[in-house]
Amino acid sequence: MKKILILLFLFQFSFKGYSQTSINITYAIDSLLLINDCPQGPAPIYDEFSVKADVFGYSLNDTLDVKILYGDGTYQTYPCYDGGFLSQGNGKLEIVCNAFMHLYLATGVYDVTYIVSDRYGNADTLFHPQEVFLTSNCSSLSSEVFLDNNSNCIYDAGDSIINNVPMIIYNGVSTYQGFKNGNINFSYNIPIGVNYTAVVDPVAIQQLGYSLTCPLSGMINFTSTGSNSLSFAINCNSNYDLSISSFPIRFKLGSSVLISNIINSISCTPQSGNYTLNLGPKLSFVSSFYTPRSGSGSTYNWNYTNLTSVGNQNSSNFNIMYLNLDPSAILGDILCYNFSISPTIGDINPLNNSVNICGTVVSSYDPNFKDVYPKGSGTNGEIPPNTKLTYTIGFQNTGTDTASHVYVLDTLSTNLDINTIRIIYASHPMQFYIIDGHILKFDFRNIQLLDSGSNEMKSHGFVVYEISPNSNLVNGAQLVNSANIYFDFNLPITTNSTINTIKIATGIKEEALSELLIAPNPAVSFLKIISNVDFNGTAKIYDVTGRVILTRNVNGIKTELDVKALISGLYFITILNKNGEIIKTQKIMKE
Repeated sequence: MKKILILLFLFQFSFKGYSQTSINITYAIDSLLLINDCPQGPAPIYDEFSVKADVFGYSLNDTLDVKILYGDGTYQTYPCYDGGFLSQGNGKLEIVCNAFMHLYLATGVYDVTYIVSDRYGNADTLFHPQEVFLTSNCSSLSSEVFLDNNSNCIYDAGDSIINNVPMIIYNGVSTYQGFKNGNINFSYNIPIGVNYTAVVDPVAIQQLGYSLTCPLSGMINFTSTGSNSLSFAINCNSNYDLSISSFPIRFKLGSSVLISNIINSISCTPQSGNYTLNLGPKLSFVSSFYTPRSGSGSTYNWNYTNLTSVGNQNSSNFNIMYLNLDPSAILGDILCYNFSISPTIGDINPLNNSVNICGTVVSSYDPNFKDVYPKGSGTNGEIPPNTKLTYTIGFQNTGTDTASHVYVLDTLSTNLDINTIRIIYASHPMQFYIIDGHILKFDFRNIQLLDSGSNEMKSHGFVVYEISPNSNLVNGAQLVNSANIYFDFNLPITTNSTINTIKIATGIKEEALSELLIAPNPAVSFLKIISNVDFNGTAKIYDVTGRVILTRNVNGIKTELDVKALISGLYFITILNKNGEIIKTQKIMKE
């Protein structure tokens, strides 16, 4: 069992050379944590180390040195130019140094120190006490978060396990490891005789639709013995929240588009209903994993049944489907589709019962990627303060054989609030960890991911989570993120970087525009566009072939569009702001 330290000691010197350079180690880690649990050993045993750093003021041809003190009296120094620098924008570069091997000759607990330096006297140091823990003296740990039906704060007959509740255990104030509760309970092996604190965040529990009752603090202190069991009791809130999300695997010219949709239910009462796919111009339905109950043309419908977040029942419904691009689609076209779910009566947050997805047609793409929603406005992805962000990390096995083990390391921006994270869905069973307070590890053990040559649809995997920015961010603060994807024992694949920028409105409150109301639907004579703030932009109505048949200016809080001249049928309306950026796309019916 490995434990990881958060303490970061920063030493910077400017003796000569680059006076405006700086180095910041964002994480350093060893492979034993990534693969094995306690017990670890017996020695001798090899360990593999990796370092990642953000650097400023360097050129793409510079070389940094990495020195690792292994805690057993030995150290090594390596030049770090593995794969070169990756540009992160705004003058920041990122470098990842991998595959540093060391042989430990004896069991024990070892502190590890990492130093990244340049040739001009600048350096950063990261110290991980007790990082390498080679021991066979282990304790079993089990935990559960349960619905306490008889209010006795004890997990017993008649109580139900609650799925997908984030939990953290840590040692003192400096070391911790995070995990997520599974469908029944969580079991783990940890070194014996160590003092720990286990924490379930009451705010996270509330967001999932429950109230924490025992212990009210959400915290349990314990010393690991031969066997430990932790229990957190909760009660149901009298509400439910259905939500639907969707994530396309790019709109690629000349090929089918793989999209997915995920329905989540936070409810103690099983929910049943239906969801609908509405396709915009130049998209057509091909097939789906679950056959639609009805549909043709641009509209398709599916049922879902008995979704609940209580017990071992399913709290999510996942579907994947293929769409075709019309031959008339060209590079740069923006294509859109919409998912909506019902019922909505009694739902505490009906705003997440529909989602509009738009993407740009490209000629090629990397199947290993990271996406963010909302993307925001402009090239820097401007968003209002406190906008909740949904991240999707996608990966594909493009090799020639099945991948047995895939894991993702996702280094979060320091401008994101780790306490607000919620896992929405993963394509395969996985374990979730938090490392050093800002690194997410999604561990797909025994995933058996088929290669794309054998089965294209089953060669893809992904994980989706949502998280909020810190509440005190200033105007212009940026949230830049990328992830590293590891397939078996191969070197990591680094995804693209996503970017959002906080924009604090000084005039028109553009942050409210994502909630524009377009009604009535179906429309007979007039279509109203309503906002709670003054808004200046443009509305365009398309027919099912993608032809623009109506363009009108949108001004003020309410604008009426005369649609009497339109023939009855299906249309799509797109609202653009004054900069020509799409604010909303929606299907409408004309009676």
